[in-house]
Amino acid sequence: MKTSLLSGRMVNTVSAVPVDAHQRPHKRSNHPNFYVLTGKQRSKGVELETIFKLHNTWNLILAYAFRTQMW
Repeated sequence: MKTSLLSGRMVNTVSAVPVDAHQRPHKRSNHPNFYVLTGKQRSKGVELETIFKLHNTWNLILAYAFRTQMW
């Protein structure tokens, strides 16, 4: 979802992010140089971004992302 405020000087974006990954390598705790393919993994999260136009050549960009691994 994207919104524009203050006559277009402020633009806000909110995104919901589902991610599926296949055959991701993970380190084993008892063998630090050994990786194991874990199969399918799913994570979800939210990304927020605000861009504020301060001047013709100056923009202030604020961003935040939060993701959690489900399985």
